[in-house]
Amino acid sequence: MKLYLDDVLLSCPTDTLESALDVARNAAQSTGRVIIEAEWDGVPIPDNVLEAADASPVSQSEVRFRSTDPRALVATTMHEMADVLQRGLEVQLETADALQSGQMEVAFSNLTEVLEMWQGVRRSVEDGAALMGARVDTLITTTPEGTSEMVMAHVGRLNDLLTDVRTAVASEDWATLADLLSAQSEMDVQARRWIGILRQLGQQFAPPTPPTAP
Repeated sequence: MKLYLDDVLLSCPTDTLESALDVARNAAQSTGRVIIEAEWDGVPIPDNVLEAADASPVSQSEVRFRSTDPRALVATTMHEMADVLQRGLEVQLETADALQSGQMEVAFSNLTEVLEMWQGVRRSVEDGAALMGARVDTLITTTPEGTSEMVMAHVGRLNDLLTDVRTAVASEDWATLADLLSAQSEMDVQARRWIGILRQLGQQFAPPTPPTAP
């Protein structure tokens, strides 16, 4: 089995996905990069298959991995999540309107999207910090007024608000749920603040710009 990392041929001791992944990951890490894509015989390898990679022999003749600078990956993820949140803010407000007007089917469908969006925000911050070798409780952002604050404080408040949302759903308290998601609510304020936080983190984690050639 041939093994490639970014089109560079590597030596693989055994024809197993586990071995190929270990070799490629070590090679990427040796240059400060992380693996972002994998395919065998031209077919993408799903994440769940990579996570379950073992010592079973594989029939594929070629495995290719692609890597990237982790700073670029994290920065891109933060900016993309900010874009998702920008669009999701409208869905959050639509959910409140649907609850208030009794359109429960629409409200439940939207609520699922809203909760997945917020889980994505939390994961992007936690996973991004981990990939950069940092802790979430060390991340700092700047308010629109120019003062510094800890990102962890917003993570904690977000967790509290999501708990309130789930509690309202569990008790079928639709009026409270609508209030939590409505315009000018704290969820609304947090959404707008998190858009700025994610973009700031994207800028902080971005790789340095190479100097311009004279």
